[in-house]
Amino acid sequence: MPTLYILAGPNGAGKTTYYYTALEKKFIEQHLPFINVDVFTKELGDYTAENFAKAEMIYREKVAELLKDKTDFMIESNLARDSDYEWIEKVQKYGYDIVLYFLCTDDINVNINRIHRRVKEGGHDVPVGIIMHRYKAALSYLKTKLHLFKEIYFIDNSSDEAMEVGYKKNNNIIELLPAPPKWLDDVLSIERRLQRKKNN
Repeated sequence: MPTLYILAGPNGAGKTTYYYTALEKKFIEQHLPFINVDVFTKELGDYTAENFAKAEMIYREKVAELLKDKTDFMIESNLARDSDYEWIEKVQKYGYDIVLYFLCTDDINVNINRIHRRVKEGGHDVPVGIIMHRYKAALSYLKTKLHLFKEIYFIDNSSDEAMEVGYKKNNNIIELLPAPPKWLDDVLSIERRLQRKKNN
């Protein structure tokens, strides 16, 4: 069965930086196609509206081709909209397993400061209001959608070094720290309640 890998988290969570680090450490397979709108935009030149629109078209074409061939691949996403999860469910019905790498921070100011730093280095900007909305939305959606994923790697990226703090495999959720980050506590709150009900 083919697998769709999703590298997800709010803006400023450090997804793209983590991707290249994970490649070096062989946590993510190097041969896996990585379909990323931001990367395509950068390849086209400056972060203009025109280049971004072209990059989105390239993204859609490449994803459609990989799905048609039932090839394993990875995408990057905020997972902060209904439509993101509707698309995941369609891909599942098409015969794909879904594996999620979810990155987050315990302090939204970390995200905001990373994006400000990225802009100074020539990267694209994201308004603070959108960063805050997507941060809350990504966590809110994920806590009700854990069942969609065959595997989830929960990664805290609040500091300079990303750390795996939990994972889900075959409907079992394992927390790797005695005191998990606040965002992971939030994401797992519903799942814990369901587990307690089942065990009582």
